[in-house]
Order: sequence, then C-alpha cells, then structure tokens
Amino acid sequence: MKFVNDSQEHAAGNQLTIRAANAIKDVVRLIDITTEIGGDEFLIPCIECPLDKAQVFIERLRHHFDKADAKMYEEKRRKQDAIASSNH
Repeated sequence: MKFVNDSQEHAAGNQLTIRAANAIKDVVRLIDITTEIGGDEFLIPCIECPLDKAQVFIERLRHHFDKADAKMYEEKRRKQDAIASSNH
C-alpha cells in the first residue's frame, strides 16, 4: 500500500484498498465480520469455522487476491503503455 501511495498517489492506494475489500467480500460468508484495521490490513474472524473449512476459505481468498493482483498489474501496464504512446 505504501508503495502504491508513494508512486501513484493516495487515490490509487484507496482504489487498491477498495479492490481488496471487494475481493474479501466475494469470499466471506454472510455471518463473517470483516473490518479494515489499518491501511492495508483486514481482520476476518471466521466464527464457527472448523479448521478444514478455514483452510478452504484461505485458499479461496488467495485465489481472489491472485486475480486482483493480475488485474492491477494489467491496468498498470496499460497505463504505462498509454503514457509511452503519448510521449512519441
């Protein structure tokens, strides 16, 4: 988050936080509570969730974040390409 804020401005960092929150929202159950506890830290207490289900939840969350990372890098590359094109 700090890298994004420092290199791309705080609005980009806010968008990254929103993407993270949306990725989490897509994975959690309706009974789960999700909260942001810091700029790039989220707390998700999984109530009444046995260990095997928690492991499945963690893998689903990782998968969603991998997709979000890929989209973020794709968007960054597209912006860099647009800047390079406008400089020629």
